[in-house]
Amino acid sequence: MLDSDTNPYIVDYAAHDSAYRRNREQGLPGWNSAEDISEHIAQLTEIFTRSNIPKAGRVLDIGCGAGNLSFWLESLGYSVAGIDVSPVAIEWAIEQAELTKSKVTFSVVNAAQNQYHVEQQFDIVLDNHCLHCIIGKDRKQYLSNIYSNLKTGGIFICNTMCDEIRDPEVLKYFDVKTRYYIRNNLAIRYIGRHDDIIKEIKAAGLSILQIDLTPDDTQDSMCIIAHRT
Repeated sequence: MLDSDTNPYIVDYAAHDSAYRRNREQGLPGWNSAEDISEHIAQLTEIFTRSNIPKAGRVLDIGCGAGNLSFWLESLGYSVAGIDVSPVAIEWAIEQAELTKSKVTFSVVNAAQNQYHVEQQFDIVLDNHCLHCIIGKDRKQYLSNIYSNLKTGGIFICNTMCDEIRDPEVLKYFDVKTRYYIRNNLAIRYIGRHDDIIKEIKAAGLSILQIDLTPDDTQDSMCIIAHRT
């Protein structure tokens, strides 16, 4: 699929399957190492203690992978649904849910293209490092889907790469004009300026509540908390 009529780069979200398959074969617990997952949970623990985050209700975990964060959210008392574009990841998550008697539901969904709907909207939608994987015009549909599936007053939490890139390996494959990280003619990541990402989220109808910018030795990132008014 071409990103646009004028963009020569190809988008292939299904390529995540091979990464999940490889990680499972190597004994990793999901998309990330156990250490990285623990770090993500520590960061989210601080966010979920904030006063503007609902302490109960339904949560949609977008890009749930093997379900690591979904199960953590369930342990906090939330009712959780996890979605991912990768059938391999969802199969993995379902197996883990069956082993642990978890009530988290998992589904294969391309959140960037499908106008997916649910019977009940969500109190929280969590995107932990998924938005920067969404390329070009798909980003508008992706954010529209998030808006549609949030309750009025519902909260959107998003952690995404942004701004400066200091990793020499990434810089070798970074297109400054489009701000895409490109490998083998595939646009894999969009590492936009934080102001541009904020504009995208506002254009989707969401109101920004809080922005945390985090500089890093290799890649800056941003946590955005927004809500549907």
